[in-house]
Amino acid sequence: MGMKVAVGKWVFYGSSHHFGRCSIMTYCVSVEEIRPQAYSTGGLTSTTIRNLVVSWCSTELEWAASAACSVSTLRSQVTRHVRGYLGLLWRTGALRGKQPHDAFNVTCDGPTTSHPDIGQNSLVCRVGIAPAGSSGSVFLLIRIRLRSPSTPLAAA
Repeated sequence: MGMKVAVGKWVFYGSSHHFGRCSIMTYCVSVEEIRPQAYSTGGLTSTTIRNLVVSWCSTELEWAASAACSVSTLRSQVTRHVRGYLGLLWRTGALRGKQPHDAFNVTCDGPTTSHPDIGQNSLVCRVGIAPAGSSGSVFLLIRIRLRSPSTPLAAA
C-alpha cells in the first residue's frame, strides 16, 4: 500500500496502481487534520495520537470502500469501528476524559458529507480527539472513496 503525504493531509491507496492520484485508484482512504495543533503537557502528544489514528485508518478502514450495504448501514458500521478504536485508546489512558464521550467524538452522517464528496462517492466522518498529553484536541476528517457504484451516496 502506498502513502502520499502532503501538508496536513495523508492519503492511503488500496490497489496495485500507485500513481499518486485517488481518481485512478480502486479505492482511497484519506485523513485530513482540520485544525492542526501541537500542544503538549507530557504523555502522548496530539501529534502522536494523530499519527496513531492515521496509521490505523490506512489499514482498518479498507473494508468500507467495497462494503456491499446501504449507505446508512455503512455509516453506522464505520462509526462503530472508529469509536471502537478510539475507545481502546481511551481505556489505555491515551485520551483524556472521565467517559469516552469526553475523550472523543465521531460523526459520520449526512451533514458531514459535502456535495463534492457525494459526487466523488466518498463517505466522510468528522472525528474530535482529546489526547491525554495535550491541552488541545485533534480534529480529523476521514474520507472513504467507495468502490462500489451499487452504494451511491447521492441516493442517501
